Amino acid sequence: MFERMLPLDDMVVRSLRVGGAPVEPGTEPLGERETGLPVANVQRWHSAIDAAEQVGKSERGAAADSQDSPTVDDAIQLALAAHFAGPAVGQSELRWPAQAAPSEITANPVASPLISVADIVVGEGDGIAYVTVSLSAPGTNAVSVNYATAAVTASSGSDFTTTSGTLNFAIGETSKVVQVTLLENASVEGLEHFRLNLSAPVNATIAKASAMVGIVDNDSVVATPGLYVRDVVVDEAAGTASFVVMLGGPTGQASASTVTVDYNTANGSAVGTDYVSTGSTLTFTPGQTVKTVVVDLKDDATAEGAERFLLNLSNAVNATIVDGRGVATIGANDGALAATPTLSVADMVVGEGDGYIDVVVSLSAPSASAVSVVYATQDVSADDGGYDYDAVSGTLNFAAGETTKTVRIQLESSASFEYGLEHFRLNLSAPTNATLGKASGMISIVDNDTVAASPELSCATW
Repeated sequence: MFERMLPLDDMVVRSLRVGGAPVEPGTEPLGERETGLPVANVQRWHSAIDAAEQVGKSERGAAADSQDSPTVDDAIQLALAAHFAGPAVGQSELRWPAQAAPSEITANPVASPLISVADIVVGEGDGIAYVTVSLSAPGTNAVSVNYATAAVTASSGSDFTTTSGTLNFAIGETSKVVQVTLLENASVEGLEHFRLNLSAPVNATIAKASAMVGIVDNDSVVATPGLYVRDVVVDEAAGTASFVVMLGGPTGQASASTVTVDYNTANGSAVGTDYVSTGSTLTFTPGQTVKTVVVDLKDDATAEGAERFLLNLSNAVNATIVDGRGVATIGANDGALAATPTLSVADMVVGEGDGYIDVVVSLSAPSASAVSVVYATQDVSADDGGYDYDAVSGTLNFAAGETTKTVRIQLESSASFEYGLEHFRLNLSAPTNATLGKASGMISIVDNDTVAASPELSCATW
């Protein structure tokens, strides 16, 4: 398979008709200089496009002589991009996984797959937000689900265009992309977000019904913006870990010049048997504020505790690295199955200016059955409704074998000085096929409105 990444900006496809005319590349062949890929990988990319030209001759043409050679279907998937790109043009990179996620390739068809929609972060100048909706496995019948955007702190008509419709998954399909048009304005804004909500599934069950789409502003233009990379928590079965890299952090800073920065993964307690190492260069053109680095995970059968690997930034041009180390945590997995595992939600501490937080909800052990639990935020000393955070509620659904989920909550940065920590809770209730262990997580927000010339550093022990 394709082991490295090809920027979507470098790929143009004019037309595709399955079972009829060939895929026609809209550009001259790309080389190592244009793609940043090794020559062998570039050649394999062009081989995939050549393979697609045989679609008219054979619906399943034999383009592959080995596991690493691209098939006709590989070429089609790469050309369409929508199946395996998360946030797309200007936001992330097209990737064909070195080890495909089970839900994409190896999962057996099921009568009622789970449907999920992925949280993403995009830049205001990206033009389109590409929101991925996926099935846990192919369906034995055609699957459909309705979708609709909903304004939260981002406004329809000034930040994004209201979008709604129905996604239809043919038998065997597992991934679709909803495109939401982003609207540029000249107002300097903090992180804003809207949601893409799913409803009315047919021949499937909704596992994650709502995605937060965060928009990072690009109206503060500075000579040397700061670079930040966010941490990520995933289940081993997720297939990928996505690191969000931002100019200016959640509030956003744009540059009038092109910004580049190198990135490389590094082992922590997770090593080469847990993920596919990668490294390359990110390029932010003027007005861009967000890029996403997608790292493939290896889903093995070894019982392991939580493991971590790193994404390190280096060699920035026209920017300063402020937070250059992202930590990916892969949840504990593959232990002995439990008939009734215990659910817990983590206590977490976050900065007021961090934009959002992913609160971790985990099972004590994998289950042979699907597990669900209801969640909802609760004010303590922090207030929802646009003051300190935005309230959320819903249901988390764990597929059989999964142990780790996150709930994304947007934080609001006010200009008011607040003494000490402020808190809210994420509460769990009404579990199915599990029991509640730690049913309430305390989320503590550290104020950022007191600016000091020499602030004090302290380390808390929990």
